[in-house]
Amino acid sequence: SAESLGVWFINNHLNISVDKISDAIFILHFSVLATVFSIISLPFQGLITSREKFLVRSVIEIASTLVKFILALLLIIYIGNKLRLYAIIMSIVMLVPSISFVVYCNLKYKEDVRFKINKSIDSYKEILNFSGWIILGTISQVGRGNGVAIIINLFFGTIVNAAFGIASQVYGYVMMFVHNLNQAAVPHIIKTQSAGDTEKSINIVYSFSKYVFFVMLLFSFPILMSIDTILTLWLIEVPELTKEFTILMIVNGLVGSVGSSLGVPVSATGDIRKSQVWYSIILLSILPVGYLLFKEGYPAYIITIVTIGSTFTNVIAQTLITAEKTVFKIKDYLIKSILPIIMVTFAVLP
Repeated sequence: SAESLGVWFINNHLNISVDKISDAIFILHFSVLATVFSIISLPFQGLITSREKFLVRSVIEIASTLVKFILALLLIIYIGNKLRLYAIIMSIVMLVPSISFVVYCNLKYKEDVRFKINKSIDSYKEILNFSGWIILGTISQVGRGNGVAIIINLFFGTIVNAAFGIASQVYGYVMMFVHNLNQAAVPHIIKTQSAGDTEKSINIVYSFSKYVFFVMLLFSFPILMSIDTILTLWLIEVPELTKEFTILMIVNGLVGSVGSSLGVPVSATGDIRKSQVWYSIILLSILPVGYLLFKEGYPAYIITIVTIGSTFTNVIAQTLITAEKTVFKIKDYLIKSILPIIMVTFAVLP
């Protein structure tokens, strides 16, 4: 469906010049291929995380980055269609870690990685009940990210799309640290909760909520203070609104980092329907609100302001749901996590 709908949308609705349509379709094919391999590798990534083999993940990701750097050098000397080469490079960069995770697990955990037909219907029901809601949240996240880019393209064209894409890259690099820190927390929170020590599990959530924010602030602050210099050195010719998009996206990441570990205790209970439904509704609400604001003539960066509001709303919603489903206490969360975050933020702002 990604292939057929993607090709249809490119041919009929995407706001690009006619001579670039074939390039866009070419990029779509490789993006779908890389996505398929990423999905296949997810269970293997989960196995590595559950075993807390973070060194293995780090080595694979570092190797992937080196491959990306080497392949990117080809762009300098390549005289053909650099856009298509870039699509191939990015697909290879996504394929390398995915294949590495699969190979490592097959070599290291042969007793766990076995392909056989499970005849228990109850097992399928249990897995589908849980994964179905996870898929809903994932689809909403992907839909939000691509939907925002499509809406910007429809109203403002490819130049503003380029600015949004550059800002998204900066945001992705900063959020990588948040993601890796959370990966370290997830197994520990789930293990302690599964062992019946729910108080310790929730205390980890309180701690990580502020520590994740502090780590992201550590990397975000120099970028925010030197954004003009960084963009000029990196791009030379900086597309209009790149600075605004980048700053607002990083602020959105800081807001989201506060609640980045809130969903883990709920996931450990297995009752994730409510959290995923509200997460999806709040996330996707950005698209109609952004569309209506663009129709009223607001600037392109308004959609990132709407995204910040959506992220803040989601943190509140996830806080209430976590308090409802677990022994999580909002008062303790405010004192142990939010208060230190507010104090540090006000100390840094001047």
